[in-house]
Parts: sequence; structure tokens; C-alpha cells
Amino acid sequence: MNLTPIGLDGLKRAEQKLEKTAKELSRLPLSVSLGDASEAAAAPAAPADEVSLSDSMVALLEARHFYEANLKLIETSDELTEHAIDLIG
Repeated sequence: MNLTPIGLDGLKRAEQKLEKTAKELSRLPLSVSLGDASEAAAAPAAPADEVSLSDSMVALLEARHFYEANLKLIETSDELTEHAIDLIG
């Protein structure tokens, strides 16, 4: 059984998750006003498509773990193939 295609598919999904999260994070405003409370009260309301930093961080960590797990799957598959060839040869 060749597990490499499964691992490669997992790596692709991790990359897609990372790209999606990066696009969401890129919507953040470039500057943040740290003025006093009167300035904050006068500031306009946040846009409807606000980005949740905690959700984005969780998504980035998930993507990293998916990537690491699938990379380990590919490495283990290669090691098993090498051992099988050694046993046969």
C-alpha cells in the first residue's frame, strides 16, 4: 500500500488552509488607533467582515499540524518501503 499520495493530498489541504487564513488576515487594517476613550467613542463601527485573530491563529496552528502530520506520514511510508526492499533483497 502506497501512502505517499494520501500524504501529498494532506499537504495540499494544509497549504490551502494556510492560504485561506492568510487571505483573511490580510483584510486586517494596517493601522490601529490607540487614542483615548473619547477618540474610540468617535471612531466608526467595525466593518461587518471583521477578522477574528483567535480563530485565525487556531487555523494557522491546525494547518501547521496537518502539514507536520502528513509530512511524517510520507517519511514513514518511505521508511517502510526501504525496509520492505531490504527484506526482499
